[in-house]
Amino acid sequence: MNRQEKGLDLAVESVRQQITLASAIIAATLAFSDQLQDTMQGRVWTMLPYAFAPLALSIICGVLALMSISFHLCKNRDPMPQSEVRLFGVCQNLSFMLSVIGLVLIVAIA
Repeated sequence: MNRQEKGLDLAVESVRQQITLASAIIAATLAFSDQLQDTMQGRVWTMLPYAFAPLALSIICGVLALMSISFHLCKNRDPMPQSEVRLFGVCQNLSFMLSVIGLVLIVAIA
């Protein structure tokens, strides 16, 4: 395995991990929302969609990045320098960071 293949494997794996983390955060919050709804303040539950929207965007951009990578691999082209792969990757990273910051702020406010 050469350096370019390792870089591609690392990029694909990091996209997959962010998709998994974003999905797990949404799933865990929704799974425990019934138990915590009575004890939490009402404004936390009204603010959660503002943190969930970037998480959903992160998942969508991650899936689009993986699809773009596989498309370029099918065409026997290097997917890493392609602009749409980078665009979806940057969008995924920024939206994930924004949602994590939003969740921390929501918890800090509560």
